[in-house]
Amino acid sequence: MSINKKKYQHLFICYTPLHVLIAQKVIQIEAIQNFVLVFYYQNNTEKTKFYYNKLAQMADEVFYIQKINSPFYTLKTLFSIAYKLNALLIKNPNVYAGNIKTIYSRLLIFLVGAKKINSFDDGMGNVCGEGYFYDDIKPTLKTQFLSLIGLDFSYSKIYSKIKKHYTIYTTPNVMPNCYHINLFEFKDIDKVISENSKTTVLLVSTLQEENLFPLQQEIKLYQYLIDTFEVKYAIPHPLSKHERIFDPNVTIIKSDLIAEEIIMELKNKYKHIKLIGIYSSTLIHLANVDGIECINFELDYNVNLDVTKQFFKESNVKSFHSNVKFI
Repeated sequence: MSINKKKYQHLFICYTPLHVLIAQKVIQIEAIQNFVLVFYYQNNTEKTKFYYNKLAQMADEVFYIQKINSPFYTLKTLFSIAYKLNALLIKNPNVYAGNIKTIYSRLLIFLVGAKKINSFDDGMGNVCGEGYFYDDIKPTLKTQFLSLIGLDFSYSKIYSKIKKHYTIYTTPNVMPNCYHINLFEFKDIDKVISENSKTTVLLVSTLQEENLFPLQQEIKLYQYLIDTFEVKYAIPHPLSKHERIFDPNVTIIKSDLIAEEIIMELKNKYKHIKLIGIYSSTLIHLANVDGIECINFELDYNVNLDVTKQFFKESNVKSFHSNVKFI
């Protein structure tokens, strides 16, 4: 970090490639000239670094920090960053943060004394109707007491201070004061594409890494989807640790771009794209784009997914279910 006496008004806190794309849009909309960036990463992959660099080159000061869920590491890291940020930021800075609920956002916001808080979407967690971002919104007796003594950085406290939430969804959002932005916009293409040009793309998940499915069963599952839908392309998940697609007729697209931007590039070649996934937020993001047919494979994880299934259907994503056992 360079020595710089200039004080900055804006702080961006990002965790994912999607956060980077939204942050870039917010910067454009609000005509922000100077800002400080804190980017937390869990896996230092090429894709992560690619998107971090896209935003870092726009920032005046940057912090690239590994996010490790260990109490001692977390507190040590956050107090260290906050100390440096307080030397860079004006009093009461304007904060823009993805994943406003994690302590990595909340405690940092508290330590820099921010009262102007803006948030933005974190995948479909803000709009799915249940789960992480829907819990703990209302203050408890404990947080009310902490608020009285000036030590409240709870989710309910930060949530109550959100001035604007930037969302890429048009469906109801758990966050307050929503402002919709168009993120995935397809530009007009100069060349003529045949009306009959079409393809099918498979979004590969990480069921094995999430301890939801044994790897060999997951491989058989994808081969079943490839055969059923005549899949021509497969997009690996960025957190995948194992190969899953072995069909020689399927082209595996390995790219620094996220799935949505890969599909946007394929739209330059195909008039119609059938997109298959397993509860992927990419299906939601692209469900209402002309020429893209999104299909969710309703794989049961032995948990109640009724709300999630309904959310996908209401978002214009078609459903597909099979009784085939992948053993």
